[in-house]
Amino acid sequence: MPLTQETDYQPDDDFPAEVHEAALDKLTMIAQQLQSDSSNTVKAPNSDTITLSRLPSQSARANKALVFSATGDVGVSTDNYVDQATNAAASAASASSSASAASTSATNAATSASSAASSASAAAASAANLGNAILRTAATGAAIMPTGTTAERPTPATGHFRFNSSLSQFEGYNGTAWGAVGGGATGGTGNQVIYENDQVISADYTLTAGKNGMSAGPVTVNAGITLTIPTGATYTIV
Repeated sequence: MPLTQETDYQPDDDFPAEVHEAALDKLTMIAQQLQSDSSNTVKAPNSDTITLSRLPSQSARANKALVFSATGDVGVSTDNYVDQATNAAASAASASSSASAASTSATNAATSASSAASSASAAAASAANLGNAILRTAATGAAIMPTGTTAERPTPATGHFRFNSSLSQFEGYNGTAWGAVGGGATGGTGNQVIYENDQVISADYTLTAGKNGMSAGPVTVNAGITLTIPTGATYTIV
């Protein structure tokens, strides 16, 4: 509806009712049009003391956005909103890259920790194996056997082998008792014809089942010591 006034009243003429009513109808339609336009606008509450200024020129506000100041007044952004979107996307990409790098670092740290744990486990296994190894003095030297007194014998298991410093002899555990491990006959200048044995039995001893034993006497069995001869076996002192 154009905002024009086309009604013309002439002095001393008759009052044109229809013309007057048409003019009032037009005014009513203009008011309705303005009300409709107003309904489609952004409005601040009546209680606000907002400052509404003119917008910048078209060229000055091109690619800008309406913004609200710290006091709630309306203005135009200083940055190009396309640039703002680009910068926001770049910031998001940078944050994503940082998060990915942090995740990679965490994964690497976990891998390093796992490798360290594996190394520690391998070192512990090596140490355990070293503890079970037989040491030697040199490649062509001698093996170093565990040495201790009779009282220092460990809790035995079949196959244990050691040097008994109380008895000055090697001994092994056969699953039942410790027994001397002899080197055979002794002698001089290659005459290995003499077998030596101790004269005192100072530790409990049981002959191996199905075997006989013999010693050169006299032989004394210390008090509290038990010499066990299995059924069917013979122990002879000569």
